[in-house]
Amino acid sequence: MNFLRTLIFALALTFAFPAISMAETFEHAESGVQFESPNGWQSQVEEGALIIAPKDGSIALVFDVIDAKDLDMALEVLEKELSSQFTNIKVKGDAETAKINGMMAVAVEADAKLEGAPVKLGLMLMETKSGKVLLALSFGEPKSMTKYESELVKILMSIKSK
Repeated sequence: MNFLRTLIFALALTFAFPAISMAETFEHAESGVQFESPNGWQSQVEEGALIIAPKDGSIALVFDVIDAKDLDMALEVLEKELSSQFTNIKVKGDAETAKINGMMAVAVEADAKLEGAPVKLGLMLMETKSGKVLLALSFGEPKSMTKYESELVKILMSIKSK
């Protein structure tokens, strides 16, 4: 997984996301999951990562597999990756754990800066039924993340095994 390239690619998409594909159900083959998204959201696959965004491209939601055997190890890997990409990362509150469609997940929100600009991050790690650890990383400027918060929650809650 080349996390840096995926993040840079996803950030570029937040500013100019071409009409690549439109669907209501998306699949992430490597992790063995599928999920529902609002009509009109667009998608792109880059190096195994599935990136979706609304038509206005103001946020991105990246799905990728973390090379780790469990959630604890995945958190360590993710912390290193994020700190190499974002600065001034400030986690908001404690991580929350949940079971989503039978799969354990841990989620946290953070404020950070990317290339000097403020961004809001939404991070979720999930142990999939295929034995992989799925990362769902949403990010964008704070106003846009607030605007799409309910859609992001619905997408994440719809994740299920294929």
